Amino acid sequence: MVEITPRQKKILFLTIEEYIKTTQPVSSLKLSQKYNFNVSSATIRNEMVKLAKKGLLFRLYSSSGGVPTDKGYLLFVEEFVKNLKPCKDLFEELEEIKKDISNLLNFSQNLARILNEFSSSLVLNYLAEKDLLWEEGWRNILLEPEFADRNCLKKFIKFVEETEKKIEDIFLREPPGSFKVFVGKENPILKCEEFGMIISRIRIPKTKKGSCLVFLGPKRMPYKKSLRAIYTLFEFLKKT
Repeated sequence: MVEITPRQKKILFLTIEEYIKTTQPVSSLKLSQKYNFNVSSATIRNEMVKLAKKGLLFRLYSSSGGVPTDKGYLLFVEEFVKNLKPCKDLFEELEEIKKDISNLLNFSQNLARILNEFSSSLVLNYLAEKDLLWEEGWRNILLEPEFADRNCLKKFIKFVEETEKKIEDIFLREPPGSFKVFVGKENPILKCEEFGMIISRIRIPKTKKGSCLVFLGPKRMPYKKSLRAIYTLFEFLKKT
């Protein structure tokens, strides 16, 4: 694990959150104006230089803003996972479809829809019991700025298609009640540096096999919302 100071961690994580929202490199000036660091933008810039040397941020040139690297995203995710908590609103939405658990098809389709609405990621829900796959979120995911580039869009469509083909293998490989996060070239489906993926296998009451959930998006996908959605679902299913 890379050793960084608490201030560097704060700068890195806020840079990632800003970049996820805006898709634009994040400057030290923007961070100093928007957040309370009690230090000058020059000090923040120096810290960003150190983060770049550790491979956690990328800066095109010395005066440019910072963009998170794969390594930076993974550290961000690792830290967030330590303090995961369920979302009350999402838990309540899941309660509303609880009655459909006896109807696996309705439950699985509604589950994919709810998780997509909460996470803003493209959600694939593979019901192993029936060998059926639902996908929710194409309309919104295609509006992401990255996909204005036709080559990037073509790569993403291929990435999703390969995930569809291999989803049964993914399901069999993952232990129930677990999740894994892949960023950029770490993706096990295609070594595409532009995308992110979260894989989770869940237990569903009254089924022998359960489901496999896959959250997909550009590399700056909303990891925190997606992971919180998965954790809330885990907590919901424990009580179902």
